[in-house]
Amino acid sequence: MPHRNTSKLGSELPLPPDLAALNEKLETRTRQLEERFVRLSAASNKTAKRGRKPRALDNPIVGVFSHVAATTDQRHGYPAWADDVFQGVARLDWYRANARSIPLSVKRLVRIIDHLPVISTANISTLLLLEERQARRYMTAIELALPYLLKGIPSALMQELQVGADWLDDDFDTHFGDELQLAA
Repeated sequence: MPHRNTSKLGSELPLPPDLAALNEKLETRTRQLEERFVRLSAASNKTAKRGRKPRALDNPIVGVFSHVAATTDQRHGYPAWADDVFQGVARLDWYRANARSIPLSVKRLVRIIDHLPVISTANISTLLLLEERQARRYMTAIELALPYLLKGIPSALMQELQVGADWLDDDFDTHFGDELQLAA
């Protein structure tokens, strides 16, 4: 029996078999994503009474990449000055020494930096619909990348965004100096 498409007017239009199959796949995938969202958001809302306090990182450059992409012609959705940082952090070995190493997604790293004002494992899990373990990997990658991204922002962009370049020059070493020394 051919799949029928019911419009708002109540008339039924039969779909061709290839479109009916595609429609069924899309409906199935939509249901799966909705179920995953409900499951992951319920898991992220749990508050543990014991153990480590969840890490949270303030994101001082939230929305910068959207601004740059809107004002310039960026092919990848993020500026060239951030490319080396994202590519390097994404390709680090995030797994055991004997296991297969699959790089993290640069697009996801950019999405996290661009959309989350406070970066935490729970927020990453909710934004990207990831399990907690994978969200922790992205959290660690962002913690590693953020100081280098802040240091690499061009001064003209800093002035354009009216972000205090004085904070970056004066207090950068007090906030991120230890991480940069460890990385060197």
